[in-house]
Amino acid sequence: MPQRKLIVIVYFFMVCNALGHNLDPSLSPKEKSCWIRAEAKVPTGVKPDLSREKRADYLGPWENVIKTFRKIIYANCCDTPEAWINEGLIVNKVRWIHQNNGSKHAERKEISVEDFKLNYSRIITPQIKKIIQRQEPKRIFENSQGCMIGNGEVWFQPDGSIVTVNSTISSSAS
Repeated sequence: MPQRKLIVIVYFFMVCNALGHNLDPSLSPKEKSCWIRAEAKVPTGVKPDLSREKRADYLGPWENVIKTFRKIIYANCCDTPEAWINEGLIVNKVRWIHQNNGSKHAERKEISVEDFKLNYSRIITPQIKKIIQRQEPKRIFENSQGCMIGNGEVWFQPDGSIVTVNSTISSSAS
């Protein structure tokens, strides 16, 4: 049993080195597991799917898009507002589109980091989490406004910041 534990620890060090993260001894086992999952889902060197159209370099290098998506996968796995904030995904204001109290009309709000913490479970809903988990990295849609996950449920910039979380799409599609 101790030998197997050693193999897992060595593998974890290799994954973290590949991700470019310093191993923080204060990481919980869940956080370590989430980094391994993120690397498995978004391996280094994944290329965009060019079968649709030639990728326009609207947003800079593809590697930045993949690095940000890997952080989103990690934060989604950790399932805490702090993971999203600590990874630099929630920086200033995030546009949150949602339906309030069964209203037929979507409400659009610019929310702060503090509001994100307070409303985390209403913003990153189970439907949003599933959409993030299902997104194929090579099929991330890009245009001049940013990078899209799913059908527009999450928009982000390759610099690492989440721009929009649209809870109305996923709740009506369920």
